[in-house]
Amino acid sequence: RVSAGAARVAPRRAASLLAKTHNLRRSHAASKTMEALYPFYHTTEDIRSELRRLSSSCAALSLQSMNEGGDPSRAIDVVSIRAPGSTPVNKNFVLFGEHSRELISAESGLHLIKALCGEDRGLADRAARILEDSEFRIVVNGNPGSRAKVEQGAFCLRTDPDGVDLNRNWDEEWQAAA
Repeated sequence: RVSAGAARVAPRRAASLLAKTHNLRRSHAASKTMEALYPFYHTTEDIRSELRRLSSSCAALSLQSMNEGGDPSRAIDVVSIRAPGSTPVNKNFVLFGEHSRELISAESGLHLIKALCGEDRGLADRAARILEDSEFRIVVNGNPGSRAKVEQGAFCLRTDPDGVDLNRNWDEEWQAAA
């Protein structure tokens, strides 16, 4: 038997418990995103924003966005770094973030760009010396469409937005030609 007072409290407790359960489910679903699980990684949009910021604060850097298909989620940002007035003999191309679920790769690329721009005080002198005779073309996030899906929780995604597995994109019977 339930007393009259308990009968009035029970529906409120049940509603409260139901709300807590709903919020727990919602927070559990949200915790499966990259931002919740790995807040120390930059999102695709964070990377793009950071590159835009650097393009206005770093005299050596120019930023170009390549987007042949017209889908903004697949635009590739290409960074060129060259000391103003220099005639570099060393030309370097570096691609980061090709495999969308390897989140650390794009972080390494972003750190390299910041270092070359002198934002890492411990590396600023060395970066300036390197840029005297070297220039860089860098893609920090080579697979932004799929990385965005990884950021939303598809942590096992191996393919690009066209379904191509970039680790397995070889003919089965490939042989070196003589």
